[in-house]
Amino acid sequence: MSQPEFPSTSNLTRLDSINQVISSIAYEELALSHIVNTEGEKIQYAVGTLPGLSGGSTIEDVLEINSGANNLLGTILENQILLNGKLMDALQAPVYYGATGPTGATGPEGTATGVTGPIGVLGAIGPTGPEGLPGPVGDAGATGATGTDGGTGATGPTGATGASAPTPPPTATAGFAANTAGGLITVLVAGTNIAFPSVQLLTSDITLTSSNTLFTVNTAGYYRVSYHVNTTATVLLGTRLVINAANITQSTIPPSLSLSQFYNEIEVNLSAASTIQLQMYAPLVAGAATLLGSGIGASMMIIRLS
Repeated sequence: MSQPEFPSTSNLTRLDSINQVISSIAYEELALSHIVNTEGEKIQYAVGTLPGLSGGSTIEDVLEINSGANNLLGTILENQILLNGKLMDALQAPVYYGATGPTGATGPEGTATGVTGPIGVLGAIGPTGPEGLPGPVGDAGATGATGTDGGTGATGPTGATGASAPTPPPTATAGFAANTAGGLITVLVAGTNIAFPSVQLLTSDITLTSSNTLFTVNTAGYYRVSYHVNTTATVLLGTRLVINAANITQSTIPPSLSLSQFYNEIEVNLSAASTIQLQMYAPLVAGAATLLGSGIGASMMIIRLS
């Protein structure tokens, strides 16, 4: 593929500059199509379906080619998001500016300052003003002698014994898990479950399975559930809790604004063997997000209140 050429001129208009920006985006899209086609031909050759050539790859070669293609598609998806933003800015840029208005007339100069007049006669003394505020408090006097101690009063009746504390307390059922590894995730419209492989502090009646994405709570009760999601850049995506395969509306942060930090907490009654998952989801088409690494990329906390 030949390198694109742009006209070399020193008197580009604003319209010409915007058109060249849009052309550069088109050339980038053309280059990406060649790269995607090349990856497709590599896979065709590996599986023996490329016309004119017979593939002889091992299963390890096929898996390695597939992994490389998957990583490349993820990179292309991020590049598409950048190109889309660049195109929107170019299309919305104004082409022409209005003409500068005429300069207003200069106002008249003020008159010169006159001479200072003579000092007037001293006026009569006014009435006496109100009484001022009290002065500061003086130093404290010496402490007097200590009086004798009074007799001991009668002992009051013993109060009623309170109710026994619950055994074990409700918070004996609790869990915390976190993802500090970060990394790029593809976010589907139907939702992508977030994994918590880095930190898992769970009591015996809470388990984390399905590639560290599915919490199972085996003790019924009233719970507080909270989550955090932190991304390396703002994204137009949403987050929500899925409890027993149902999206929980009051836990949802919808994708109405581009955010990089997502937080919510709810209180909910859970039956024994209830399942909880944290999802990111896209509004109309699949998107991508990179979780923060070397810190809290995502976390989940579950505490039984009663």
